[in-house]
Amino acid sequence: MDDRTEAMLERLADCMAVLMSGNPDWRDQASQVVAMLDMAEIEVQPEGDNPRAWCSSLFRESRMPALAEAAIEMGLEPEEVSRPIDLIELLLPSDHHLD
Repeated sequence: MDDRTEAMLERLADCMAVLMSGNPDWRDQASQVVAMLDMAEIEVQPEGDNPRAWCSSLFRESRMPALAEAAIEMGLEPEEVSRPIDLIELLLPSDHHLD
């Protein structure tokens, strides 16, 4: 994995953690993220007792670098996304969106 991909993974994890930290029901958001990834046939099993730990664990999963590369290709600024589920939806191929 190159430095740009690694840096994007960190940005994605940090941004998602910030978004989840503002919500006392962050585990519900986490479940939605896992469900969306599951629908895209991306199995993840993140762990963590708080949003930062959970998001760090999520973006260390083996299939997540592909999403970071998609973010780089589209010029995504993760800090501009307002919901965790939207962040994931933007990164998935269009046939996996919940339109």
